[in-house]
Amino acid sequence: MINLRIENDVDQAFYELGLHIEELEELEMDAALGNGDLDRLAACFLDSMAILGLSSYGYGLRYDYEIFTQKIDDGYQKEYPDDWIKYGNPWEISRSEFLVPVQFYGEVIEENGKAKWVDTEIIQAMPFDTLIPGYDNNVVNTLRLWSTKAPGKFYFQLFNSGDYIRASLTENITRVLYPNDNFDEGRSLRLQQQYFLVSASLQDIIQHNAAVQLNDTHPALSVVELMRLLIDEENLSWDQALNITKKTISYTNHTLLPEGLERWPIIMLEKLLPRHLQLIQQINAHHLDARKAQNYFKISDHSFLL
Repeated sequence: MINLRIENDVDQAFYELGLHIEELEELEMDAALGNGDLDRLAACFLDSMAILGLSSYGYGLRYDYEIFTQKIDDGYQKEYPDDWIKYGNPWEISRSEFLVPVQFYGEVIEENGKAKWVDTEIIQAMPFDTLIPGYDNNVVNTLRLWSTKAPGKFYFQLFNSGDYIRASLTENITRVLYPNDNFDEGRSLRLQQQYFLVSASLQDIIQHNAAVQLNDTHPALSVVELMRLLIDEENLSWDQALNITKKTISYTNHTLLPEGLERWPIIMLEKLLPRHLQLIQQINAHHLDARKAQNYFKISDHSFLL
């Protein structure tokens, strides 16, 4: 309405009907995509870039449920699922023609001197686009959110082998925002969420000339995934891939608090993303070799792996 310059007219029309437009606005469900400081910052970035006429894409996960919604029942607070899309979302556009595969598990083998990630389990990433319009400039950017869609063959294989829990959890990767990570299954799901976002988004981005800005540690696997795509899928050399990755990805650190800096057990990475652990080890060795050349005394202080 602001872009069409009809906000005052609509407000007046509602007033003449004895209604308030604010009451109508309150009926719309908020997208359950996160409400932290960095979530709001990302939303401000998208809005500001559209207003400034800067071409940009934003990526995220299309969670089915946020953590919870609160209600007071007989004087007590109770938590209920925040099913924000139970009535659908009129602002999003389903883009099934841009489905991309995301791989987990499997193993790494050497074939003709080249590493190959095989026997993986594949989940399809389904994109939903929300348009972000600028103001009075004919610019419309896109927020693309990914939802999980498991292939039927994948489900049959898992159920047939008796792995019912893993078959059920596979399509639940985008079910809920911030799974409880006080236990291994919750931490594993959070890592799967982060890689699902990273892999789907980079496969979408790699066909364009683009710079990638990371504002948190959650998408840090972008560095390794871009390396993997360039080496395994585009057949670039290791050094070429590293050079392109360093020029493409930028990272802004917003906190030094321990809870804001994630670490993942090597055994979990080895199980979920064996190819990525291999690349992390190679990047770590490359980094330490550079430090040795600069005569750093305690090389272990600069290792990514503990």
